[in-house]
Amino acid sequence: MKKLTLILVLTGFFLSANAQDNIDIVDEGKMWSYLLQGYPPFQRTYYHKFLDDTIIDQLTYLKVWQSLDEYYQVWDHHGYIRSEENGDVYYLDKFFNGGLIYRFDVQVGDNFTINNPYSWEKSITVLSVDSVLVLPMEQYRKRITIGAGLPYEEIWIEGLGSMAGILNSGFHAEPLTGGLQDILCQWQDGTEVFSNPDFTFCFKTTVSTPENQENNTVLTIFPIPLTESSVIKLSKKITDGRIVITDIFGKTVKEIAVSNTEAISIQRNSFSPGVYIVSLYDGVRFVDRVKMIVK
Repeated sequence: MKKLTLILVLTGFFLSANAQDNIDIVDEGKMWSYLLQGYPPFQRTYYHKFLDDTIIDQLTYLKVWQSLDEYYQVWDHHGYIRSEENGDVYYLDKFFNGGLIYRFDVQVGDNFTINNPYSWEKSITVLSVDSVLVLPMEQYRKRITIGAGLPYEEIWIEGLGSMAGILNSGFHAEPLTGGLQDILCQWQDGTEVFSNPDFTFCFKTTVSTPENQENNTVLTIFPIPLTESSVIKLSKKITDGRIVITDIFGKTVKEIAVSNTEAISIQRNSFSPGVYIVSLYDGVRFVDRVKMIVK
């Protein structure tokens, strides 16, 4: 199994004094992507985020949302998640199956059971606890290596989750047949805070889902990332159009009217750092969509 090549700060030691304990995973400002690679060869990327409170058995959960859309426009309800003060994380699928999927307040040799609804109950042993420098956030985080009685290991990172994917705890410790799962990236409030060094992308799929109804590129932005000013260029004239800029959670940040315009200037001071989606519409008809990164 591929080993994570994060920069190790400590090995065989409990935790650096600079590391932060029990950073909450269940946060409405976070979003993750993970890659599923299956057989026959295919790749598919999933996004996950947690939004909207709900009460289950008198406990407060956030709803879990999943998207296969590179531009995060279409989300499906995918279960419920909550955390406790000690860092334990519980996940239920839409049918309320599941239970504990993470425990971060641990020491070497601890044993406990996780119940991921997409796998089965597993008896987990903590093999090591140390810390790593997570990039690009440049913060030290607790790293826990677990096993499930097999010759495989899995890494959990505080505030990030399993290196198999946020909802895939246990998938590396006891691999499932039919595919490989790896976390790709994590965002906090729209800013990328983690990038898996074993991959060069945050999204990739070999499953074709045509997005541009024009079948060619209409919308481009240069330069990217936006650091001072950039220009949005249109390759065709739109007489009754609008450009809608949203953040990764779908909130509209800026809307620009378009009428026989070929280029529109945008300024860095209009945006916070992060990833945005720039969509072009002609009346009510969708035309094109691109990502914009703001530094």
